[in-house]
Amino acid sequence: MENVYCSILSKGRVYQFLALVFSLQKTSKEDFDLFALCIQDETYNLLEKLNIKNLHVVHEKELGEEVLALKTERKIHEYCWTLKPIFLEHLMIS
Repeated sequence: MENVYCSILSKGRVYQFLALVFSLQKTSKEDFDLFALCIQDETYNLLEKLNIKNLHVVHEKELGEEVLALKTERKIHEYCWTLKPIFLEHLMIS
């Protein structure tokens, strides 16, 4: 069975996220895919450049303009909480 993980990621948490990725790669006994929704261009660009095995990088822009509009209305942590179900749905229908 394949394991699938997802995370919403801001630039302030990228180093912790990378520790998670490398830990999963080192300790996982089964194949896995890890999806990262990046909420800043810097984070997206960095993860794309790193080209890490099993990591699928998604930019928040892929979720649509309506979702991006929420970013101006909410604090960053509220925005991330709002994105969780939206990102999961995006992954399930992709």
